[in-house]
Amino acid sequence: MTADTIELPPVEVEAPALPPEEEEPPITQLRPPGGLPPIWPWPPEVAEVIVSGQISNTWESVEVQINYAEAWPSFKFQTVEGQNQDVQGGGRAPMYLPGQYVQIKLGGQLAVTGIIVTRQTAYDATHHQIQFEGRGVTWLAARASHLDTTGNFDGMSFLEAAETVLAPFAGDGVGITIRGELDPKPFPKLHIWPGETIWNFIERIGRPRGVVIGTDPKGNFIFTGYHTTEPGDMVIEGKNIKTCNAILSIEGIFSEYDVRGSQPGDDQTNGAAASEVHGEHPGDLGKYSARSYSPNLTPAEEPGDQSDMQYRAKHEHEWHDFTYAQAVVTVYGWLQQNGLLWQAGQSVLLYSPMIPFNQVMSVQRVTFTQSNAHGTLTTLDLVLPGLLQGSALFNVSKGVPDISDKPKEGTTPQKQPLPQQQHGAPRAQQAPPLAPPANPFANWRHF
Repeated sequence: MTADTIELPPVEVEAPALPPEEEEPPITQLRPPGGLPPIWPWPPEVAEVIVSGQISNTWESVEVQINYAEAWPSFKFQTVEGQNQDVQGGGRAPMYLPGQYVQIKLGGQLAVTGIIVTRQTAYDATHHQIQFEGRGVTWLAARASHLDTTGNFDGMSFLEAAETVLAPFAGDGVGITIRGELDPKPFPKLHIWPGETIWNFIERIGRPRGVVIGTDPKGNFIFTGYHTTEPGDMVIEGKNIKTCNAILSIEGIFSEYDVRGSQPGDDQTNGAAASEVHGEHPGDLGKYSARSYSPNLTPAEEPGDQSDMQYRAKHEHEWHDFTYAQAVVTVYGWLQQNGLLWQAGQSVLLYSPMIPFNQVMSVQRVTFTQSNAHGTLTTLDLVLPGLLQGSALFNVSKGVPDISDKPKEGTTPQKQPLPQQQHGAPRAQQAPPLAPPANPFANWRHF
């Protein structure tokens, strides 16, 4: 005996009408007034990861770091997979697998164009957590080798050689941006060594030409030469500084810088004139210490004439002597007063009588973080503009030493021991108390 299948007619149920959507009120401020941000994340400062057109913006922790003098930016995100994930446009959340290209936006602004490198998964009976880390797309080029038959770049300038080795990566979105003036002088002899990475090559040939190399949010290398800079924002003690750690140090400073190398010989230039080429530049140690003789000798990376050695010694002085003052400053949020993200390479005015600093500084590294425990923060690693080939044409205040600009003259090194009575003698009168910048809080956004 078999059972007959009874087919029931379909039942149509009319869904109840949904209430009309209410328009969200416009955001009229970037921070709640009256102190620290009490809400995480504050609406304008949300991290978005875009993978294959899908935008995810629910994260347990966020860290994005951009270093102006390094080969690539890095990022790290942590989330609970499959639970309460907000994916704009619907659909399944991306798996965030190594090799996927991503765009990272912070506060609605592009911060990094990159690639996921590592995925880590941890779970138990109630939780499934993932963490993925990645690099900017310049990572692909920076770590790679240059493949050709000769590796010869004789007669090329820095820019021409860099364009040649980076050309194969244009399809990955890696380009070049120039800031300031680059030295156009060609190298008479120039080779890339077998196995040398592209980053090591362009960094090596950039040193004799005074080029600082970094990256931008779009995945371009930034080649920076001499340029002027003005502060785009202020970080001020008691106003928007959460924490500050400042260092004044002469550890990396010398009394003079000597560079020795050689140049190709010909009928006019031969013997010692070709094999013993040197340049020198005074250092700044004598500005800070009565016992000031401590020279530095650097072998030249590339062959060159005496002017090349002189410039190489000058650049060595800049990359040592401008390490004297550094500060690590943490501020609330990711945005400046003008609503833009903090940028590596920009200049700011640091005003902190406690250090004491009343100083134009440049951002060498910027780190954006966000978590439930600590909120939304930006950490700025500040250095003197000269370390990034900048010159701060900005008069901070009268009567306060401004060491941000390039020294007009170096100090002549003292090669003989100083008389005993000079040891430990006071070098200069104490500077007057710091005065705040003129109208520092004009049009200041209230925190």
